[in-house]
Amino acid sequence: MAKVVRKKTKKRLKVKLVVSMFASISFVLYLGTQSILRSYNVTLSAKAEQLQAELIQQQEQTAALESEVRQLSSSDSVAKIAEEDGLKPIESNVKLMSEE
Repeated sequence: MAKVVRKKTKKRLKVKLVVSMFASISFVLYLGTQSILRSYNVTLSAKAEQLQAELIQQQEQTAALESEVRQLSSSDSVAKIAEEDGLKPIESNVKLMSEE
């Protein structure tokens, strides 16, 4: 009978060893995954900040260009540029259009 008891304890030890090894490997993989995900999250955050800064810069540039277009398309500006190029307005051909 003693031999039977020894076999059961050996089997229990093997099962406990397998379970503890599985738990240890799972824990190590969990820690590794967490580390990788955190570093990836930091990288994505930095990229998002960079893209946000580029977006703001593009919006400022667009606003400046829109302002320049409004300024250059005013009737005074058009008349000034035409005079510089030697053009003179013919009053019968001048038509004012309002922006709506």
